[in-house]
Amino acid sequence: MRKILVLAVALAVVWAAGAMAFTPKHPVVVREDNPVLLMKSQGPLATPLLVSPGYAVGITDLDWPRNGSMIKTVVLDGQHGVHFYWTYRTAGSPATRKGYYNFKDETGGWLGGLAHDARVSRMGSLGVLSDGRACPTSHVTLGSGPLASSVAVDAVRGGGAFNITDIDTTIAATWPSIAVGGSDVIHVISVVGPPIYYSRSTNQGATFSPYTTLATDVNGAEYLGIAARGSKVAFAYTDSTDPSGGNIWLRESADAGVTWGAKSPIFTNGSRYVGWIQMDALYSPTDQVHVVYAVYDSTTPGQGQVRHWSQATGETVVRDGNWNAKTGANHLTVSSPSLGYQASFNRWWCTWVEFTAADTSTNGYANGEIWAAYSSDGGATWRGHRNLTNSPTPGAPPGACADDRYQSLAAVVDDTLRVFYMSSFTAGSSMQDPGSTISTDTMRYYQTPATVGVEEEAKGAKMPASFELGASRPNPTGAKTAIQYSLPAAVEVNLSVYNAAGQLVETLVSGHRAAGVHTANWEAKSAPAGVYFYRLTAGKFTQTRSMVVVR
Repeated sequence: MRKILVLAVALAVVWAAGAMAFTPKHPVVVREDNPVLLMKSQGPLATPLLVSPGYAVGITDLDWPRNGSMIKTVVLDGQHGVHFYWTYRTAGSPATRKGYYNFKDETGGWLGGLAHDARVSRMGSLGVLSDGRACPTSHVTLGSGPLASSVAVDAVRGGGAFNITDIDTTIAATWPSIAVGGSDVIHVISVVGPPIYYSRSTNQGATFSPYTTLATDVNGAEYLGIAARGSKVAFAYTDSTDPSGGNIWLRESADAGVTWGAKSPIFTNGSRYVGWIQMDALYSPTDQVHVVYAVYDSTTPGQGQVRHWSQATGETVVRDGNWNAKTGANHLTVSSPSLGYQASFNRWWCTWVEFTAADTSTNGYANGEIWAAYSSDGGATWRGHRNLTNSPTPGAPPGACADDRYQSLAAVVDDTLRVFYMSSFTAGSSMQDPGSTISTDTMRYYQTPATVGVEEEAKGAKMPASFELGASRPNPTGAKTAIQYSLPAAVEVNLSVYNAAGQLVETLVSGHRAAGVHTANWEAKSAPAGVYFYRLTAGKFTQTRSMVVVR
C-alpha cells in the first residue's frame, strides 16, 4: 500500500508540473475502499489520482456496459449478503467480454470477481433466489456467431460455481432482464430489436419455457424494466425514442406469466417530452407496480427529466435536468434511474446519474455523479435530493476523471442505500463519443445510510399520550429550525409552513407516520424575514404555531 501511495504522489507532482493544470478534489484518497484486490483473474487495479467512493468490486475497460435500461446489477439477499454483476472486457477486445460476478457476505468477506460463463457473454442483469443463490443473465455467443440469452444459477449461495441454461436457442434474443417472483419463478424478458420475448422457469432455472412474443411495437432493442412479486410480474418499455413515438407502456401478468393483460400507457409523448431508453420497475408490498424512467426534452437536446409512475400517483417528476451539459451518447442531464423501497418507513428511493457543465473534462464531456431522492407519500412528491458520489473532477484530463455512470440501486433498502456503478477515469464513452479514449475503469459498490435530511425520529423518546405540536427551536431563527411533534398512534401526517399571507411555503412532512416523537427540520436560509406559521394535521387533530425569521 505504501508503494502505491508513493507512486500516486509522484504522479500528482508530475501532472502539477505539466501543461494541464488539474488539481483533484480528493488527491490520492480512497474515501471508502477495500484495500485488497477483489479480482481473481483480471490483473492489477490501476490507482488513479481521484477515486469515487465505495469498494472496488471489479474492473473493466467496457465503458458502454449496456445500451438502455438500468436493470438490477446489485441485489441484497435475505441474509444480508450483496451480489454483483457486470460486463468485463480488457484491451478493447470484444472476444474478452464476459459476465462477471462478485459476492460480499454478511460478515464482510468477499468471494472475488469471476466469470460466471466461460463463453463470450455480456450485457445481462441479476436476480437472486429465495435461498440466496444468484442467477445472473447474459447474452452469449454460441459457437462461431449465433447469439442467445442464458441464465446462470449458482450451485450454492455466494459460491461462484454456476449451472447455465440457454433459453430457446432457435431465437437470437439478447439483452435479457430478469426478475424472480414467488415460488422462485424466474421471469426473463429478452429482445431482438422488435419483438420483445418472454420466458420463465418454474424449477429454479433448470429449464425455461419457449419464448412467447409480448410486444412488437418497439423500435429500440432493450429499453425496458421488469419487476415481479408473488404471482405478479410486469414489464415497462419504450416503443421508440423517435419524436414520432416515445411512448412508454406497461404490461402485467397476475398468474406468474401464464397470461398477460393488454398494454396500458405510463407516459404518452406530448409536444415537448419524449420517452427515453432507461427505466426501472418495482412492486410495492401491496402489489402495486412503480416505474421510474427518463424522458428527454425535444426542444433542447440533451436535457432530460427523471419521472415516477404508479397507478395511485400517476406521473410525477423526480428530477428536472433543465440545464445544458455535454453528457455523451445515450445519456441526458439527468437519466438512468433506479428504484428501491424502504419498508420500515414506507419510503421509496430513486437514484440516477446527473451531469453539469461545471464538471467537464478536458475532452469536452461532463463527468457523471450519482444522485438520490426519496418519497414518503408513494411517489407523489420527491425530496431530499443529494449527490451520493460527490467526486467532481472539472478540468481533469482523460485518465484522471471520476465519471460515475451506469448505476443500479439494490431494490431492498433497509437502513442502507446500496449502489453499484461504473467509475470511469475518462469522461464519455470510448465506443460512442469522439475524443473519449479507453481506460481501465472500476466497478464500485457504495453503501450509505438511508436517512433523510428533513425528518428524523427522536431516539429513545417515551411514547406520547396525546397529539402535540411543539415550539420550533431556535425561534427566532435565521437558518435551520427544528419542529417537534408527538403522535400517540400511527396516522397520516401533514406538517407545512405558511407565510403571513397564508401562502404555502413548504411541506415538511406528508404521509403515514408511526406513533412516537418526531422532529422535522426547516431550512429557512432563503426565506425573507417575517412571521411564519406551521401547521400540523394528524388525522382529525390540527394545531398551528408561529415562528419568526430574522435577517
